[in-house]
Amino acid sequence: AAFGRRAAEAFAAGSAVVVADPGRRREEFLDALRSELTRLAVDPLPPLDLAPCALPDHVFDWVSAEVRTASSLFCGAPFELVLRPRSAPSAAEEAPSAAEEISDPRSCPPHRASADRSVSSEP
Repeated sequence: AAFGRRAAEAFAAGSAVVVADPGRRREEFLDALRSELTRLAVDPLPPLDLAPCALPDHVFDWVSAEVRTASSLFCGAPFELVLRPRSAPSAAEEAPSAAEEISDPRSCPPHRASADRSVSSEP
């Protein structure tokens, strides 16, 4: 439920929201999202058009055997949801799906620590 509320808050603040989810708690997520959008007086409510999706096989290399087992038991219908603010590009300019974006893990830039956040071992 908290994830749905956070997604609603981000959308209400003007952000585009992209969710790719294995579907384990889909209805709970959607109920919390709708409730929070209503509470925040978002009008009109954005369409909640869930698109079925499939994760690339290599994604399962990133998770433990326990997570893979739980996913196979409790996650029925993976989906993606894209909420675009009113000023977002039209559907003709639509970005690739989340699954397409993560299809090659080598395409992600390496994480770098910020230069202004040094870690000291001194107390």
